[in-house]
Amino acid sequence: MLLVTISRHITGVLCLVLFLHCAKISAQETLSVQVIEVSSEQVNEQITLSGEVNALLTSRLSIETDGLVRELFVDVGSHVTKGDKLLVLDDALAMQSVKETGAAVAAAQATFDDAERLFNEAQRLIDANHIAQTEFRTRQSRRDEARAMLDQATAQRDRQKEVLENHTLYAPFSGVISQKNVEVGEWHQTGSQVLQLVSSDNVRVDVRLPQEVYPRLQNVKQVVLLPDTAPDKRIDGEIATVVPVGTSAGRSFLVRLQPVAPEPELIPGTSARATIEFEVNQQAIVVPRDALLRQPDGNVSAFVVKNGKAERRKLKLGGSGDYGIEVLEGLQQGEQVVVRGNEVLSDGQAVKVKVVTEGELSQ
Repeated sequence: MLLVTISRHITGVLCLVLFLHCAKISAQETLSVQVIEVSSEQVNEQITLSGEVNALLTSRLSIETDGLVRELFVDVGSHVTKGDKLLVLDDALAMQSVKETGAAVAAAQATFDDAERLFNEAQRLIDANHIAQTEFRTRQSRRDEARAMLDQATAQRDRQKEVLENHTLYAPFSGVISQKNVEVGEWHQTGSQVLQLVSSDNVRVDVRLPQEVYPRLQNVKQVVLLPDTAPDKRIDGEIATVVPVGTSAGRSFLVRLQPVAPEPELIPGTSARATIEFEVNQQAIVVPRDALLRQPDGNVSAFVVKNGKAERRKLKLGGSGDYGIEVLEGLQQGEQVVVRGNEVLSDGQAVKVKVVTEGELSQ
């Protein structure tokens, strides 16, 4: 048993020595790598926020009068244009009321015309002293009373016409019918909701902006909206509204973003992301993402080439964007950083360098 244990120990030691020897040989091998020269570029800061697409206009439609639903021209999901006819109530009684009030106006008009004629006649006679002053004033009073009755009848007729018009519901704006609460043949009561209309063109993406970023809203360079319903779609946006009141819980501000042009991919009620880029006007050391090596402990490093050998550098990173990754500490302008072949490099290993540009790297 003791001999077996000693044998296993010797075997382990030999394996370890062999491994170290191979590693040393490997470290001495010359590897071909591609490098890019570290440059200082002007960078812009950006932040990506999650938000919700909301319609700017959402209306719970109702009719201003009671009645039986006679016709319904839309259903849930129907697209309508401003002014489209949506619903009609039975208007037989309303039309009858319009006729009755119209007849009352005609009668009142005839009464007024007769009273006006008698008053005009009395006015001519009184100038020649052929009529008593009392009779003149009586005719004047009857003329004024007839005029008041005519105005009252006209107002009642106009009111009944308006009631008749209210039997038809029109779309107040363009959008989509999102809810229907009545059917043909049902009785509608004044004030009850019949339809819900949601604007499909006027939408906003509502995001919560952290308070530390709020002062930079004056230096916004670009806004890009990314609807989750179409992840590959990039929509140019702009800031529509900033609510300058923060929340005590999240220490954030509501920012409403809108597309520059109407986009069907922005559907109310869905989620979306927004990337806001700020122009900060500063120079920084920038490297491609391919140059970075992330360690299990969370640190980030990169290899630079010094005197034909790879040298590992621990990096402190800043912001990121389409321009690449900003490096705050660890690299200097003009150094050569490895962007291809760095996955198999060891610190101090000899390398054969090929200098490439960012354009060649992206190909």
